[in-house]
Amino acid sequence: LPPGRKRLGTRALFGSLDASESAETGGPSLPRAGASPVQRVGSVRVFRDGPRRFPLLTFLAQADGIAALSVRVIRSLGVALTSLLLFLAFAEGAVRLAGVEVEAKQSTGFVWERLGQLYTMRPNGDWILPGSNKLVRVNQLGLRGGKIGDKGEWERILLLGDSVSFGYGVAEKWSLPNQIQRRLHREGRPVEVINAGVPGWCARQHRLFLEQHGAWLAPDLVLATVVLNDIPELLQGLSELEASIDLANAMSWMAQRSALAATARRMLAAGENPFARVRFIRELTQDPDSPLAKEGMAKELEELTALADAAQEVGASFGLVLLPFRFQVKESGTERPQEQIRAFAQASGIPVLDILPLLREFPSVDVFTDKVHFSRLGNEVVSGWIARWITDEGFLGDAARPPSPGSSEGRPSGERKDPA
Repeated sequence: LPPGRKRLGTRALFGSLDASESAETGGPSLPRAGASPVQRVGSVRVFRDGPRRFPLLTFLAQADGIAALSVRVIRSLGVALTSLLLFLAFAEGAVRLAGVEVEAKQSTGFVWERLGQLYTMRPNGDWILPGSNKLVRVNQLGLRGGKIGDKGEWERILLLGDSVSFGYGVAEKWSLPNQIQRRLHREGRPVEVINAGVPGWCARQHRLFLEQHGAWLAPDLVLATVVLNDIPELLQGLSELEASIDLANAMSWMAQRSALAATARRMLAAGENPFARVRFIRELTQDPDSPLAKEGMAKELEELTALADAAQEVGASFGLVLLPFRFQVKESGTERPQEQIRAFAQASGIPVLDILPLLREFPSVDVFTDKVHFSRLGNEVVSGWIARWITDEGFLGDAARPPSPGSSEGRPSGERKDPA
C-alpha cells in the first residue's frame, strides 16, 4: 500500500493498484515531484489516474462518498428535527400549565356540496366556534340552527350572509337572524327567519345555495347581507378557496389535540383574518378606482344581479343589507364601496339598507367584537333597523296577532328549543 494508507476497501485498493502499475508495468507514473498525487472525487481521495484506469473502482469510491455525505445530512436534519420537537413539547407544556385547554372534539369544519363552489358546514351535527369551545348546532342544510321543516303558515325570510349573519362570537339566540325574528314577532308578525350565514360565504355562495335549495325553502323574502370582504373572496380561484377550507379543517384538527395549536387558532381568530384581506378592504375604501378594486366590484355587482334573478325564480322578494367594517364607522371618507352598491341597487330597482350611516349616528358605544363581527348589543341594534326597514318596505303581509307564549301554532316542524 502507498505510505500512509492503512485501510482496505475501495479507497485503499484503488490507490494500491494505481501505484503498483506505475512501478511494475511502466504504466502511467505518479505526478511529478511537488504535485499531490491525490485528487478528490466527491468527498473521497483517489489517485489522479484512477478514473481513467479503473472506472469501476472510481464509481464505487464516488458512491461511498455520496453515502457518507447523505449520512451527515440525515444526522443534521435529525438534530434539527429533534430540537424542534423538544421546543414544541416545551411550548405545549408551558401553554397547558398556563391553563389553556384543547378544543372539544366534535365534528368540525366545512364540507363541499356537489354544486360548483358551494360549501356549507357539516350537516346534522355540532360545530365549534374557533377559540370558544361553544357548540353550534347545525341543521340538515349545513346552516346554523335547528332542523328546518316544510314551510308552515308563517312567512319565511331567508337571510343570506357570512360569519356576521352567522353570529360569530355570540350565542344562537343573539345572532342577527334570531334578533330580527324576535323583533318582528313583537310587532305581531309571525315570521320565520332562516339563518343562511356561513363563515366565508360571499354573493357567489348565496346564489348557488338559493339555486339548490330555494324551491324547497320557498322563502317570501330573500335578504342578502353584503360585507366588503365578499369582494376579495370573489376574486379567489377554486383552488385557493379549497386551500382555505383545508387549512381551516387542519387547524380544527390540531386545536382538538394541542393546546399550543388551540392558542394559535385563538390568536388568528382574534387578530387579522388572513382570508378577510383587511389590507385589500382598506385599498377598496381608499382607492376604489384601482384596477383590482374595479375588478372586484364588477364581480360583486354581477353576482348580486344573478342573486336577484335567482330570488325572482323562486317567487321571493329581494333586498340588500350593507354591513360595514369597524374602521369605516370611525373613519370618514371610507364609504365609497357602499355608495357604489347603493347606486347599483337603486338603478336595478332593488331595495337596499345601508347600516354604515346609521352606526355613525349611533352613540359612541362599540358594537363590534373585532374588525367586523357584531357583539350581542350590535346585533340587537342592527336587527331593530332591519326589522323596521322590512316593515316600511312592505315586504311582508299585514301584521297579525302575535303567537301566544309557548304556542306552536304555525311554527315550522322540527324546530328545537334554543340551547343557548
